[in-house]
Amino acid sequence: MIKFKALLLFLALSATITGAQTEQNREFEQWQTVTLSAEKIGHRHITRTIVADTINTREELVIVTRQPGEKPRKTRSVVDYFEGLNGKPLEILKTVTTKNSSHQMTARVEKKRLLVVPDNKLTSEPVSYKIPQPFYLREGARLALLKKHGNERKLEYFTWSFTKFRFEKIRLTAIKVSPNAPNAPSWQIKRERLGYADGKTNRFNRVAKGKVTTLFANDALFIVEEHSLSGGEPFVLQTCDKDCALQSFKPLIHVYRQLIKSPYRITDSALNGKVRYTLSGEFHIEPPQTGEQTVTPLEGGYKIEVCHDDCGNESPPTAEMLTAATQANYWLASDAEEFKSAIAQVIPKDGWNNAQKMSRLSSFVHNHMQVEVNFSGYATAYEAFKSRSGDCTENALLLAALGRAAGIPTRVVVGLAYNNDQFFGRRYVFVPHAWVQAWTGQRWQSFDAGLEGFTSGYIALALSNGEQAEFYRVAEQLHLLDIDSAVQVKKKR
Repeated sequence: MIKFKALLLFLALSATITGAQTEQNREFEQWQTVTLSAEKIGHRHITRTIVADTINTREELVIVTRQPGEKPRKTRSVVDYFEGLNGKPLEILKTVTTKNSSHQMTARVEKKRLLVVPDNKLTSEPVSYKIPQPFYLREGARLALLKKHGNERKLEYFTWSFTKFRFEKIRLTAIKVSPNAPNAPSWQIKRERLGYADGKTNRFNRVAKGKVTTLFANDALFIVEEHSLSGGEPFVLQTCDKDCALQSFKPLIHVYRQLIKSPYRITDSALNGKVRYTLSGEFHIEPPQTGEQTVTPLEGGYKIEVCHDDCGNESPPTAEMLTAATQANYWLASDAEEFKSAIAQVIPKDGWNNAQKMSRLSSFVHNHMQVEVNFSGYATAYEAFKSRSGDCTENALLLAALGRAAGIPTRVVVGLAYNNDQFFGRRYVFVPHAWVQAWTGQRWQSFDAGLEGFTSGYIALALSNGEQAEFYRVAEQLHLLDIDSAVQVKKKR
């Protein structure tokens, strides 16, 4: 089961403008309490330091969640923004740490390019991206909006997202408000995500309905309060003192918030055959055609038929697509020496087809990952292999990476899986899930190292190369999705 809720909390904080309360302060700290549906889930600590001609804005976010019967889990994210006194962007450093994973990333501006090292090897060769203009970080966006005139101001700009490894285009609309109390905010700012640029082409990709965050700021346009939605629930950051921000609390149980109730109990015989689902709601996900599911658009939703064998109508992949599905990336480091050694031990050199190899690798991953089930964070395949800890996401990433290491094209599926048994005390529910599809030579076939194997209770909502951003994209929409019907489809005699 994916840790969708915990991941969403970091997405909600990805690109706001924050900082000190006065421009004259050379050193300043700001404390905020973080709540979800009025329940405290953590805190954020912001420091702003000026050394010579460089401003360093550091944002440290700590989120604590728990699962039934488990100890609380802490996720810590630290982002350092380095800018000139005039707001010129210089560098970004980001570290995300959980019990069993740690991501360290850096991005440095050099002329018109952004040089990004997207992994823990900060001495690695950076990936170069063309910077779209205007490009701002924290201080730059604040200063640009401050230079505008009038009681209503607008600013559009690009900023960098480590979550999605691309440039996000943002629109800020600031409206002057009358403070109703001393030290009350004097500006209300609507922050909208308009789209993105990949930094490789000159194309701008507009999104139909981007995320909106409401910010409240003081006269100098430093943010003191933020309101948004995380998985459909109110997500708020509010400035207070240190004691308030660090006050102890009982961590919320987030696993139940993403379960989707099935309209009916689906029998085991149906799960081994074909099941027709009707999905409805105001979600903006287009479920993919695969070798195991057909998707038909309906007014207000989709009809999806799933079987555990070859019943889909997905078009065959091109040679370029298959080649891309064998490449290593940050999340699927299939070129790691440890993976090559594991392949040599697990798979015979000759005589096995891709399906047989993936079945063996699924068993290997299932056994390898039995050390500890951990629902916090989002580890890479390499980190999962080392820690032997995680949930379905880590199982899927590790299996996909091992498949690629064996020369098998793989992709990671994000979706839902039906559960007849007790899942943290709930039965007959669909749980957020991730699994793997591998190209067997005839079709993309599903393999799952996390649960008991693929059935017709699996609904694919997105296909990916393991990127964390795809999990965010699906997670943001799950609260808008309903499964209205689930009917077994029997063959006519």
